[in-house]
Amino acid sequence: MFSEFKKIPTVKPKWQNLPNILAFTTLAEADEKKISFSGASKNSIEARKNIEKLIQPCMPIKWLKQIHGARVLKLPEENNIEEADGAVTNKKRIACAILTADCLPAIFATQDGKAVGAAHAGWRGLNAGVIKNAVNALNCNPAEIYTWLGPAIGYSSFEVGYEVYERFLKTDSDNKKAFKSAAAGKYYANIYELARIQLIKAGVNKNNISAEEQDTFTNTLFHSARRDRELSGRMATVVMIT
Repeated sequence: MFSEFKKIPTVKPKWQNLPNILAFTTLAEADEKKISFSGASKNSIEARKNIEKLIQPCMPIKWLKQIHGARVLKLPEENNIEEADGAVTNKKRIACAILTADCLPAIFATQDGKAVGAAHAGWRGLNAGVIKNAVNALNCNPAEIYTWLGPAIGYSSFEVGYEVYERFLKTDSDNKKAFKSAAAGKYYANIYELARIQLIKAGVNKNNISAEEQDTFTNTLFHSARRDRELSGRMATVVMIT
């Protein structure tokens, strides 16, 4: 049914025991053609339509208006809300989708395959608790949730100022282990470690957390807002119960 996805290059979690879950993050290029899922360009609009067409007969994808916050919607009940950085559902054929280009895409699935979710976790969203909110919104035992952290900016590429470092430490002193000193007043931030800290504190079993850990900034297979600035496209991360 979903064989057409082979035409769209993706990376995906290795969830061997969840055959009813469709989950992936798109790459930035196929056959030397750039693929982006945001913007007003013809390419972006066609890319979104292709994703929607390929996962029919599900409901139209709820493309969120992402604001680097912590709101997580429950679909389809809250489908009329626009601004959010995450979505969960326990319904079949309803796709949870987010867009990223350096920010961390996180997807979730319960061990019984009856609920899924996706979260857009940039540093602001992480510090605001979007990961924890997504776990809570699944409304199940957190120890029974699988989490996959998709392609995001790497540790050595993500330099932030002292104010970001200080905000994370004020939120949770354990976040300190996700940072290391760079130049004067600067720190390297490990976005994957920040997410793991939040997941484990939310009750997710560390053995149920997997990560792609490919640096979107240095790897041109992925879009990177920090590298390409206003020219950057966006990858789509989608998860759905089939």
